[in-house]
Amino acid sequence: MEDLIEFFEFIPVNFVNELDTEITTVFLTELKNDSQIMHDMFCEDVEFDLYNEIINKQLQLINEIQMLVYEKDIQETIVNVCCTKDKYSKLLEYVNLHIFYENDEENFNCLLEYREIRSDILKKEWEKLKMIKPYLYNQNN
Repeated sequence: MEDLIEFFEFIPVNFVNELDTEITTVFLTELKNDSQIMHDMFCEDVEFDLYNEIINKQLQLINEIQMLVYEKDIQETIVNVCCTKDKYSKLLEYVNLHIFYENDEENFNCLLEYREIRSDILKKEWEKLKMIKPYLYNQNN
C-alpha cells in the first residue's frame, strides 16, 4: 500500500521535471478517470479515494506552476509594452541623442518629463497586473 502511494506521488514530480506540464496533466487526469485500470494493475483493495486525492493535489500543483509561468509572461509583456510607448520612446531617443548638462534647461526638462511619463506608465501597468493576479490565483478554486 505505501509503495503504491509513493508511486503516485513520484509520477507528477518526475514528469514536471522532464516533460511538459500539459503531458503530466493529461496523464494524471486519465489515470484519475480510469479507476478500472488502477484496479486491474494493482489489487482489489485499492483505496481509490486516497489515490484520487493524491492525484488531485498533484494536478493542483501543476496548475499553480502554470499560473506562475503565465504571470511571468504577463510581466515581460508589460515591460515590452512600456518600452514601445510613443512618448516614452521619443523622449528616450531625445535624451540619448542630446548630452545632458545640468545647466541646459531644455535637456533637463526633457529628462524630467521622460522620467514622469515612464513612472506613470509603469504605475498604470502595475495596477493592471494587480487586477489580473487575483483572477489567476482564484481560477483554480
